[in-house]
Amino acid sequence: MNSVAMVVVRVTNLQIFALTSFGSGILYCAYDIVASEYMLHTCVSLSGTHMAESASPAPVPAAQGKTNTTGQSQIEVKVQACQFYFRPETAEVICVPEKLAGPLQAHALEMAQIVQNLQDANEKVTKSVEAYGEAVKSRDPQKVQKSITLYERAQQFLEKVHAIFMEKTKDLELAKLDANGTTLMELLPIAPGGPNGKGKQFNRKIVHVKSNHPGVQGWRAFPIDRERASASSQRRNVAGSQSHENDSIFARDPATGRRTLDHKKMMKQISAIKPEIKAEFIKFDDASFNGIIEDWALSWNYKKKDKGLNGYGEDRIDTSREAQTMRYMAGVGAAGVYDPSGGKLGLKVEGRAEFAVAEGKAAIAFYAPHRVGWLLHFTSPTTGKVYPLGSIRAKIEAVLTGVAGASVVGELSSEIECSKLKIAMKGVTTPGAPPPTINPAGGPQVAEKTKITPAKVDVGAFAGVKADVEITGALQWLDPEDKEKEPEHKDFIKLAPAVSAMAGIGGSLKLEITYNNGKFVMIFQASLCLGPGARGKIGCETDALLIGKFICWVVYQLYCANYEFLAFISRDAFNALQNIQFLVIQSGKQAADFMKYTSQQIADEVGVVLRIMDKTEARDALATRILTDDSMLRRATPETKGMLLYQLTRHDKTDWVNPDNYQKADAFHNRKKAVLRVLQWVQTTREWNNVFQHMHPRGERIDGSHYGTVEKFMKLGYRDMDDDLERIKARLHDAPARGYAFAANNTMMYEMNSEDNPHYAMAAIHPLSSMDISTYA
Repeated sequence: MNSVAMVVVRVTNLQIFALTSFGSGILYCAYDIVASEYMLHTCVSLSGTHMAESASPAPVPAAQGKTNTTGQSQIEVKVQACQFYFRPETAEVICVPEKLAGPLQAHALEMAQIVQNLQDANEKVTKSVEAYGEAVKSRDPQKVQKSITLYERAQQFLEKVHAIFMEKTKDLELAKLDANGTTLMELLPIAPGGPNGKGKQFNRKIVHVKSNHPGVQGWRAFPIDRERASASSQRRNVAGSQSHENDSIFARDPATGRRTLDHKKMMKQISAIKPEIKAEFIKFDDASFNGIIEDWALSWNYKKKDKGLNGYGEDRIDTSREAQTMRYMAGVGAAGVYDPSGGKLGLKVEGRAEFAVAEGKAAIAFYAPHRVGWLLHFTSPTTGKVYPLGSIRAKIEAVLTGVAGASVVGELSSEIECSKLKIAMKGVTTPGAPPPTINPAGGPQVAEKTKITPAKVDVGAFAGVKADVEITGALQWLDPEDKEKEPEHKDFIKLAPAVSAMAGIGGSLKLEITYNNGKFVMIFQASLCLGPGARGKIGCETDALLIGKFICWVVYQLYCANYEFLAFISRDAFNALQNIQFLVIQSGKQAADFMKYTSQQIADEVGVVLRIMDKTEARDALATRILTDDSMLRRATPETKGMLLYQLTRHDKTDWVNPDNYQKADAFHNRKKAVLRVLQWVQTTREWNNVFQHMHPRGERIDGSHYGTVEKFMKLGYRDMDDDLERIKARLHDAPARGYAFAANNTMMYEMNSEDNPHYAMAAIHPLSSMDISTYA
């Protein structure tokens, strides 16, 4: 029964060579002990068949021996081959012939290793991003350049490992869930090796093999569910067995739909088939057999104490091929054990992930193009001048299930599809695509005319997989008003599926913002935020919680462009924004209060307010509100400021005879103070000019400037305040100081912040580590 493989290890000055025999197979491995961390290790069979090509670290050894450092020395190590497996999908015990057991185990290790290599290569990219963040903080140009170089090397290494993975899995037909073709099969090894079979790490793992492997074609199956299995199911070749979804060993809660194992019934049925197995296989270890399967059944029935998976996990057992595929791509066989209540698990992407092993479902939040984000640039359509607008990034939260989810994990780039019903994502192979830049200054332009073409679906080994991975997320930016010591990206608009199909939106620009059905809408090319290779269009829209943040983002974009006209914002959307600001300041309401209104309804509401402002009492009340709370002035557009100045400086006979317009005999005292308060929040000379060019009831641009009108008003009354206007104008900066929060121009903070913040395009980079699944089990 016992199959013994001989491992001969030879040590030279620079390399370790291993010659291994598994059953009838022979495996030759070479490991360069002084190699770079990016060196690939190669295993080749003596017959010339390429077996495995992997990244550091090398596969976990099946046994250990002490090496003799003397050159040309040899050491013999005995390894016991595994012959028994349990197949959860079909509820069968698998017996592999002795001569096929070793090669099948080697194949399973290779399949696990190529996934682990992919996950490890992803982790190297993640760590290089963290190193870049630390280098930027140091303000050492040499360290920054070195970290960028390391990042580029990590990206290139990832592409190389990914190419190997794709080559090794190209024969898998993961999109086909029937038995016709090469598919992935999930097994639980059962073999002797200590009390309850816990002495061998390999025996504690779920393994995945291809259905066309000789070891699969030649195995014998023993169905444990005697109540439902028929004599025909005991065939020799079970590569095409159908899933026993309704087998009696599985119990389903009719109320919750939660699928669990009937542990006691399962163990009883296993005991019933042991005599038959013993009759055919003389050396059979009852302890190992019972221990492994019983531990697996108990661990997968383990009830979580929390919701896990950000509320997405349903904590149920899924043995379908879709779930098997997700477990394989998550690296369960390489990085974890079959017990979901402990150990580390893969999904080492540039983000955070939670994985429910038994369900084969992952909830993942990742950043694109990376946590550093991209610095948007805007090219003025009139002057051709390029303005940096600030850092943005996309935070995508996805629930990954089945082969579609596996394709996302397995590919280096993603395709985003948006429809009126959902946002979906799928993996897209992009051979030769350049790695996304880690230099924030290398971000995309948003004013270039471009044509958006339909995406061509090409998912390599996962061809034909439908995009059914539901995702949510948001665009984030570095808010200069963030009071944290190290500012972080914050949401300013959410992804929304319904807006992407809007006719006429996002077709001519890389980025377009409009106003529709009471919400601000953004449509942009996926590649704008997700990096090279990302295709299609993504839609975003404001909600009640983020409308204030969105308005803030737009106003800071205007500031960064020194109040140039932003071509990617439609006139309708901009008018809605300035009108909302005016109504908020005039009424004291919240911006969210106007979300249910269309742009026309908002304009109509402004018309109602303008009629109210014909009364002197309303103009006095506006001045009082501005002097009491000027917080909204901080983020007011030049157009909104112009609308306010128009109302504050209006006067007629009723104003002169109104006693409330006097303070110590000074006419219009409060209104003149309110004018100065509005102008104290002007940030640059260009904005100053814009304000006076938009002194109109509706903020429309007028010919010339109304500065003279305001100057005359400030001279009215006992106290002449026109000199204050000149003092404000004289202290204004000519250019924006990007990366700093707006400050009143009569403060020390404004005077100090005269140049760009060196870190305004860079967020705090916090380490991301592999998830400990015990937290969620």
